[in-house]
Amino acid sequence: MYNTFDIKKYSIEKKENHQNNVLTINANKIVTNKKVATKKFLKGPVPLELLQKASKCPGKGLHVMIILLFLDGFDRGRELKLTKNLLSDFGISRSAADRAVTNLEKTGLILVERHKGRKKRITVNSMSL
Repeated sequence: MYNTFDIKKYSIEKKENHQNNVLTINANKIVTNKKVATKKFLKGPVPLELLQKASKCPGKGLHVMIILLFLDGFDRGRELKLTKNLLSDFGISRSAADRAVTNLEKTGLILVERHKGRKKRITVNSMSL
């Protein structure tokens, strides 16, 4: 009534080719080729006008806008939070980021929701895109 389970039938043979960044997995004669994503990128298109407006903000406005566009690329329209690690990757201090967020909000590029004792919730203003 029941068939015996054969573990060898479901074993996976893994081969890596580092020259082409291709991972090949052989499982039951099915071969899957998948490029391994190792680099981070901005999801586009990013309007040039948006970057021009952000570049006119004093201080680190353009830098912070690029970080926000990067975060927004994962899920458009969701609320974004600037983390300490992400800011430090770009060489931006928390105080400089706060000033940049205020300036970007004044130009209308982002919408900011503030709550006492919590991080700011930022949304890229889709009307400015």
